[in-house]
Amino acid sequence: MNVQDLYLAAGLEPTEIISGGAEWHGPCPACGGSKRFIVWRQRNRDGGEYWCRDCDKWGDNVQFQVDFMGVEYRAAFEAAGRQKDSCHSPAPRPAQARQYSGREITAPTAIWREKALAFVDYAHEQILANTQTLAYLSSRGIDKASVVKHRLGYNPGKAGKYHVRPRTSWELPPKKDQSGKDKEWVWFPEGIVIPNLHGHEVWSIQIRQPDGYKFGPRYVFLEGGSNASFVLGQDRHAFVVVEARLCAIAVYQAAGDLVGVFAAQTVGGHPDTVTHKLFQGAVQILNTLDYEEITEETITDGQMAGLRAVKRWSKTYAHCDRWPVPAAKDPGDAYKKGVDLRQWILSGLAPVILTRHKFGSQPKTTLAAAAIKPPTQPIHAGGKTAPEPAAIPQDVLELLALLKSQPVRIYQDKNILQVVEDRPGWRRDNWATSCRLAHLVFNSPEVGLVLASHKENWINGSNLLRSAA
Repeated sequence: MNVQDLYLAAGLEPTEIISGGAEWHGPCPACGGSKRFIVWRQRNRDGGEYWCRDCDKWGDNVQFQVDFMGVEYRAAFEAAGRQKDSCHSPAPRPAQARQYSGREITAPTAIWREKALAFVDYAHEQILANTQTLAYLSSRGIDKASVVKHRLGYNPGKAGKYHVRPRTSWELPPKKDQSGKDKEWVWFPEGIVIPNLHGHEVWSIQIRQPDGYKFGPRYVFLEGGSNASFVLGQDRHAFVVVEARLCAIAVYQAAGDLVGVFAAQTVGGHPDTVTHKLFQGAVQILNTLDYEEITEETITDGQMAGLRAVKRWSKTYAHCDRWPVPAAKDPGDAYKKGVDLRQWILSGLAPVILTRHKFGSQPKTTLAAAAIKPPTQPIHAGGKTAPEPAAIPQDVLELLALLKSQPVRIYQDKNILQVVEDRPGWRRDNWATSCRLAHLVFNSPEVGLVLASHKENWINGSNLLRSAA
């Protein structure tokens, strides 16, 4: 009995048949993925094999029965016409299931880079005179300084210099359109121009079409560019994953001294080989990719794609934390609704990242060790009587109230200052309160003086106001 026969017997149907029927793609009976479950008919001595590229379930015609049909191993062997091994293991894992190593980078040609730089320079001049577009970007957390820093631009389209250009002038290979005719032109739609800069060179260009656009996708990638990842702040110890390039710029403007930012550009976007190595060496990754919460009653393809993407990130990078955008679908929308992007990032970062920001750079190994194994010393009482209430600054009183009412404590020594939550998930569920507490601990001068003079390592609502003497 072949795995393809079992697949049909389980009530499943392939959505794509290739290689003359030797390979099927279809829904996964385990995770529900719509077309990333692969069934090979002629592998494993023609018994067949299967593998899901989302949940990584894999095996042969025996394992399929055990995994998805509720059959015990002995009966599964009999049904497959095979003799039961004393220590059965499924078929060898498919080669495609190897550990993710990053997408190989392709570089644009020298002529393409030269032409792209000229276009970016032209578009940049246009946006600096376009008050409407500058106001739009400002409403989404990108000020004029960031527009200049990241060489953002605006292409007027038909109304300006760039609308179409000969493909040959950009060294693009021959290509046919949907009707089978040779394409002669490169299309430059109207919209915001977002280059991916490598030093002083342009490696790829994305154009965001304005509201009311009538042709093509919202985001158009200029043909011939590199597939290199869009990453800002590559030397950081923590990274934030967003979907759009403009959102990446907004987050980097708000918290670029704390984190680097990666724009996946789609919910299922993957990092390239260079970025993958950066992520492997990072202390923390905050995954903000948007997906709607899934219920058993309604599961759309978009919801499932988002959920699979989140699972892939968590599976590939153990230090990746899900950190959804509050009150909006992406950071730009959140900023427009009044969310402080810096405080949102601060509330999601591991204390060791904030420690590095406060005390200066430390080796990544030290940071990682501190993040994995925080101090666990007990709280000690002691010290002198608190000062009179009238002498206590307002920020200190506010922190005192928070420490008394929330399941959190402060730990500090000569190298570390961190907020420790005593109830898992508190920071995620109380992000606004967590933001305020982080601001008081790490940014308030008055609180800083109290903590610097405190002789206890562990500080809570009971001993915050005890002096060091």
